[in-house]
Amino acid sequence: MIQSSGSKDDLDEAFRLFSKSEDAAELTLLKLRYFTPQEISSLLGFPPGLSFPATVTNKQRFKVLGNSLNVTVVSLLLFSILT
Repeated sequence: MIQSSGSKDDLDEAFRLFSKSEDAAELTLLKLRYFTPQEISSLLGFPPGLSFPATVTNKQRFKVLGNSLNVTVVSLLLFSILT
């Protein structure tokens, strides 16, 4: 999830209130949202043109991306191990 509004202090306060009341309305001011499959693929280092067939659901996209590794990070790790 990503916080679209507010500061770190707002986040702390909202979760403090939420832990007391267990009312999800306490979190609405933070404008929390899930990452999109496109954002996840970018974070993992896939090219911007990456696309999925139209028949693939978002749930399936998240599942496939969740099984992925960032190739750049893996290559740097292998380079540091092998040198």
